Amino acid sequence: MLSTVYRIRWFLRKFRLGIRKADLVLDVGSGHDPHFRADVICDKFTGDNVERMDRDIRIDRPFVACDAEALPFVDGAFDYVISSHLIEHLEHPDVFLNELMRVGKRGYIEAPSEFSEKLGGLPTHKWFVRVDGGRLVLTQKNRPVFDPVLKEVSLLLGKDMCFKKFALRNPGLFNVTFFWEGKIDYEVNYAPAVSSASDFVKSKIDCNCLEPSSGGRSLGLFEEAKIFLKRSLHLLYRRRNVNLFDVLSCPVCKKKVATSGGAVLCAHCRKSYPLKNGIPVMLAESARAVPPA
Repeated sequence: MLSTVYRIRWFLRKFRLGIRKADLVLDVGSGHDPHFRADVICDKFTGDNVERMDRDIRIDRPFVACDAEALPFVDGAFDYVISSHLIEHLEHPDVFLNELMRVGKRGYIEAPSEFSEKLGGLPTHKWFVRVDGGRLVLTQKNRPVFDPVLKEVSLLLGKDMCFKKFALRNPGLFNVTFFWEGKIDYEVNYAPAVSSASDFVKSKIDCNCLEPSSGGRSLGLFEEAKIFLKRSLHLLYRRRNVNLFDVLSCPVCKKKVATSGGAVLCAHCRKSYPLKNGIPVMLAESARAVPPA
């Protein structure tokens, strides 16, 4: 019973982000669990779920397939931008943070803490994240697992109910939460020597599986109830009448785009991006050059 109370308390943080009723909200790297208040969601890896711990992507509202380091949205498009457990996966978090400031006015970043990452971090995570005096500090990992012995211990602790309750009672030990407005004060420290990139587990881009909705893997009753609750909250709190093409831009030149011939066309740099099941795939590697008319 006590653990349920702490689970609910941790979930309730999602209501305390300072999002206003009229705000247009973007969730970057929404994955399998988009924030219920997000009006637009985006993710890069739609087919491979290795970086989501085998949980399938959920597409239940306006969605864009894109790279977090090259967001395909016009400047200042969103009032609020959410990024939860994404930044630790990126190659260049400084580029990403600058993109957040470009497309959004305010926002919230959440990531595993440095303590959590050192205790039992995942080989899909590339950064230690902490907050120091109001500054977001990221330090590059020089190998996928900080300490193999601690990793083995963390696997055992993960099965221990007392430890789970401890983690739920002390979420600040295991998670970094960072609010920003206007400007993000950050520091990114790249490691001088990093293991081969192949040592870090990475997803593979596969947009062929894009569908308007995703069923996901078989879930328990509790998980199904959570999904139903989040969908209900989204319908209740979402901003109405979101036109994706009012905010969409070319990820390369950042100019506005339009649909043309079943694709998304950037008239400025003459690039065409595919539409798959109505979903824009705004990835530079998916672009096709369009000859001048």
